[in-house]
Amino acid sequence: MPARVCTHARTHIYTHAHARFLHIDTCTHPTLHGQDISEHFNHVNGLKFIIRAHQLVSDGYLWQHEGAVVTVFSAPNYCYRCGNKAAIVDIDENMNHKVGAR
Repeated sequence: MPARVCTHARTHIYTHAHARFLHIDTCTHPTLHGQDISEHFNHVNGLKFIIRAHQLVSDGYLWQHEGAVVTVFSAPNYCYRCGNKAAIVDIDENMNHKVGAR
């Protein structure tokens, strides 16, 4: 089964190419997206990839959809019982990025 990404919150995406924010409200209608949708969304909006959060991943981050989406979770050992790592995304002024666990 192909990986699916669930979006269920207000998403604010900054697109450097267009120097604007995209505001996507998915609060009332959670959706599952396949790789084709993620790649199309990135292409249409001039994005390299989507950074999403608020989903626990054991290693702190998880790349999906062949690099079109990364999930980042910044709370280590969530609720003092999950044993997960935390991760951050560093983005510099030239939009170079590093994703890594801490």
